[in-house]
Amino acid sequence: MEKNPELITVIIAAYNAERKIRRCLDSILKQSYKNIEIIVVNNGSTDNTEKIVGEYIKENNNMILMQQPKQGPGPAKNVAAKEANGDILVFVDSDEYPHKDYIEKLTKPIREGKAGTSIGSWIIADPKNPWARCRYHDAHCFRQHAVHSGVFRAIGKKDFLKTGGFDPSKGISDDRLATGLERTRVDKAIFDHDVDNTLSEIYNKRKWIGKTAIGNKKGRRFKIKIVLVFLLLMLAIIGIIAYSPLLIGIGIILLLFVIYATLRKVLFYKDLRLLFYYPLYLAVYIIAMISGLSSYIFRRLLR
Repeated sequence: MEKNPELITVIIAAYNAERKIRRCLDSILKQSYKNIEIIVVNNGSTDNTEKIVGEYIKENNNMILMQQPKQGPGPAKNVAAKEANGDILVFVDSDEYPHKDYIEKLTKPIREGKAGTSIGSWIIADPKNPWARCRYHDAHCFRQHAVHSGVFRAIGKKDFLKTGGFDPSKGISDDRLATGLERTRVDKAIFDHDVDNTLSEIYNKRKWIGKTAIGNKKGRRFKIKIVLVFLLLMLAIIGIIAYSPLLIGIGIILLLFVIYATLRKVLFYKDLRLLFYYPLYLAVYIIAMISGLSSYIFRRLLR
């Protein structure tokens, strides 16, 4: 490592993260790259997140806690970036647990002037969790972000501030930012992602996606899929209420799809728990997406 390494600021936006923030902070404090400061932005949490971070601050003089009302992770990260002392910013979510050499490897291309932004890779923190197995085709799989997706986890502070920061209107995609800088993916910079492992997390995240699905930069195929699911379910519900054979048929087709998809999951993982978990996951997923999408549509109509 360099004799006088650059100061790196790790920014964490935390909302009701009491179950995960300790492991997140522990993983950052154990990094092989030592010249770091940590800024945690408490994004309107109503649980013990603030108290837990306060305990860490008492024992670590390189850690700062900032407060803001709940506005989403994008604005929280923007606020912290302006106050950061580091030359390079690293964004870590509170449900991400970087491996020991994550920061060192992730920032190396930027420190060496070979790239403007960088992204690492990740694995599911608990691949045996049934909800994670419902969400992902193979929960044990090594996962990568596409270099051209606009996602990054490290960037020079000056370059980030020039962009104007993250756009909160993108919702779930507010970590996608067009910078014009050279991007690189560092496959050996790995973090464990503690994601989608409770039903409430799944519901809240999908509702958020639904609210911003039309207006963000997700692909057209993704948006069409959301709208089709919304329309088919509305038709099925109307069919049941009106007792229309055609529309009831659509409902039967959807039911057969659920049975097929559930059996496929069970056979892939050899996990009988998914006979119960997967149909419930699909129901919550669809209800959350429809709730979010409906909220977006009504909000637009009332303007």
